[in-house]
Amino acid sequence: MKTLITLILMLVLEGQASASEQWRCTEEGITREGNTFVSCGMSVDYKEDIAKENALIVATTDFQMLCDIDTGCKNHEVTVNPGRTTCEKLSNDYHYKCFRIVRFTIGGKL
Repeated sequence: MKTLITLILMLVLEGQASASEQWRCTEEGITREGNTFVSCGMSVDYKEDIAKENALIVATTDFQMLCDIDTGCKNHEVTVNPGRTTCEKLSNDYHYKCFRIVRFTIGGKL
């Protein structure tokens, strides 16, 4: 019984985190939380794998543009932590729309 309650709690918390991340990507492009940039990319393509790849490129490009003008980021080590990727097939269409979260944590100077 205890194991079942733990499993249910884990699933509920995971669902809340996923919903939170999905909301973040539909509402914001990139945010900064301390020394971590949380970047969201979005892409639409006929092929799901291409839409996923392009969403990653968008998230990374957004981060790089901001990092290049931020003195606390430029010329520092960066750790990349990929997050959730969510894709949906658009209704009445042959396109896929994908969102991707990537976290970039700024470290010491290079």
